[in-house]
Amino acid sequence: MGPAPMVTIEEALDPADLQKVLKLIKDERSMVERWMDVRAKPLDHLDKMVQKLMAIDLQEVLPPAIAARVAGVSWRVNVYPPCEDHGFHFDTDEGLRNVIPGIPAIHPLLSTVTYLTSSGGPSVLFDYTWDDADNHDTLPKSGWISMPLKGKHTAFDPRLYHGVLGALRYTKNYTSSRSPDRPCKVDDDSLEELRIVLGLCFYETRAAETFEKDALPANEWPAPRGAPPQASGFRHQQRALSLPGASHQLCQQLHCFHLCSCS
Repeated sequence: MGPAPMVTIEEALDPADLQKVLKLIKDERSMVERWMDVRAKPLDHLDKMVQKLMAIDLQEVLPPAIAARVAGVSWRVNVYPPCEDHGFHFDTDEGLRNVIPGIPAIHPLLSTVTYLTSSGGPSVLFDYTWDDADNHDTLPKSGWISMPLKGKHTAFDPRLYHGVLGALRYTKNYTSSRSPDRPCKVDDDSLEELRIVLGLCFYETRAAETFEKDALPANEWPAPRGAPPQASGFRHQQRALSLPGASHQLCQQLHCFHLCSCS
């Protein structure tokens, strides 16, 4: 098996920043897609966190040729009970598919998940693509998992089938959400017991899903335009690929989305 199609960075976020963000999202158990331009000016602590994560991936994960094409990220916060699954899916611009039925799937250039708590099941990634799904005889042969850890950031190939399996994490205080007479119960006042993640999808143009009716206001190009975000204050502890300078290896693994040569 070759290198895993993901990059994991632990301690990507400052603990003090994490606490500020958790306070902001206490009353927001699920947020619709929101857009942040690559040069936008952050408006609050959550925006600042999105910008910091964007900078890490633009400078340390994506090859320069691909990073230069990124216009911004579609992002959202997801909050789930710790034993709940999150259905498997491919990352695509759902808004565009809703507007233009039958259009081929438009995948992001890169997808990431950042754990704001250490609760819940792992993110699971399979070597199974959109094209594979059209062939009933094709099944995943390999898989990778990323266990939640507060402040951990995982970037991965968005073309691959992924989701969350709550049952893969045993916690003696939680009961299975699959059993109607034994629901998964946690203290709603304790955010640390919930599985809270911040997801980013990197696009060349603004994702149509961020234009939908109920979408939050987008943080677009400010006036004057700011400088591209700069990454700082994080430490690599666990890496699936060699960083920095992984451009060639990542290019081979992700096939560069046909945007660069891997020769």
